Amino acid sequence: MSTFPLPRKLKNIILSVFPRFGYRLVGLNDIKSDSHGFGRAIQVQSEIVALLNKQQSVIFDVGSNTGQAYQVYRSIFPDATIYCFEPFPQSWQELVLTASGDHKVTINQLALSSVEGFADFHVNANAQTNSLLPTDPSASTFWGSGLLETCSITKVKKITLDAFVEQAGLPAISILKLDVQGGEFEVLLGAQKLLQSHRIDLVFLEIILSMTYAGQHSLQDYFALLSSYGYHLVDFFDPYRNGFLLNQVDALFVSPAVYQKLAVPS
Repeated sequence: MSTFPLPRKLKNIILSVFPRFGYRLVGLNDIKSDSHGFGRAIQVQSEIVALLNKQQSVIFDVGSNTGQAYQVYRSIFPDATIYCFEPFPQSWQELVLTASGDHKVTINQLALSSVEGFADFHVNANAQTNSLLPTDPSASTFWGSGLLETCSITKVKKITLDAFVEQAGLPAISILKLDVQGGEFEVLLGAQKLLQSHRIDLVFLEIILSMTYAGQHSLQDYFALLSSYGYHLVDFFDPYRNGFLLNQVDALFVSPAVYQKLAVPS
């Protein structure tokens, strides 16, 4: 990947905006030195996948936006098969360009949810906050203005993860990464067959805790759902706080079989 110097003003804007979405900017060469954020989360995932010693890794990047996470996953997993999902047309078009030339990636202009069909998709002031869920009236209290205000609503096609995996004929998923702006719980509800059979090794998802989207689920809901299928929490990553309040955090869960492999006597 080529690099180029950014103008100072543009660099300052980027550095100020990204943390508001819970992202920390990390150079691909510096991932191992990022001990708290997304880079550390990816490093942990790569080490766990290596322990599983599988011939082929399959990664689902759900909520790909323009390919930010996809590029990091590709750099760490050069031989993995990656499935990207991005329903918003403009972001999807940029994602296609980002992944052009990669013959081991499939770009899907789809939303994943608990049911199949078509749904309203809320296009917000910043595309990274687009969601199937409407913005909560209190969102600006926690995130400020100019991010989550809904500008328009469009229709998108949605499918369940269970249905997609069955249609694709995939035996299992190595890493399921979810960043769909409050809709992560619905994606998991649409993956109950996969979770029940433990055909997803790692679940890495963003959990929004502050009132951001109407209908979002609580941290307790995620724990209850995933633990009901035997999944265990490994760690939290990249917490984003607003004063004393934790606005959001990334969490990594693993299947029972993977958890047993990680267990090390003290």
